[in-house]
Amino acid sequence: MASALDSATTNFQLVANLDSGALNVPLQAAGKIGGQIVDIVKVSNQLFVLPAQQWITYVQCIIELRAPLASVARKREWNEADHAKRTRLARKLVRRYLSGVVRVAQFTAYERLFALWHMAHVPFVYIMVISAVAHVIAVHAY
Repeated sequence: MASALDSATTNFQLVANLDSGALNVPLQAAGKIGGQIVDIVKVSNQLFVLPAQQWITYVQCIIELRAPLASVARKREWNEADHAKRTRLARKLVRRYLSGVVRVAQFTAYERLFALWHMAHVPFVYIMVISAVAHVIAVHAY
């Protein structure tokens, strides 16, 4: 009967303290975990969606480069070989630029993923230290 009374008293105290901010700490922790889940989704988008977006952007850039390159080729009187060479160079520059941008974005994603991994595994360090201490005590106690 005493435990039911204690439980009811605790519940009444929690309800009475709702507006005092007593539950802010657990709610803030839940908000941080939710934010980390959102971070994981963003990281996965940077790792898996960006290469597809890179390819789509590359194709759009190549299509948009045709008219300006043809205009410059006419003004400067390039022959077919020179025009093809400069078109390949323009494609190469676009591809290198886009791949550089994607690599930087993916690097930041991997950096964030490692930070999340580190944060998730730090409690294991404490568990291992406690386990080691418990083993040493157990060995010497028996």
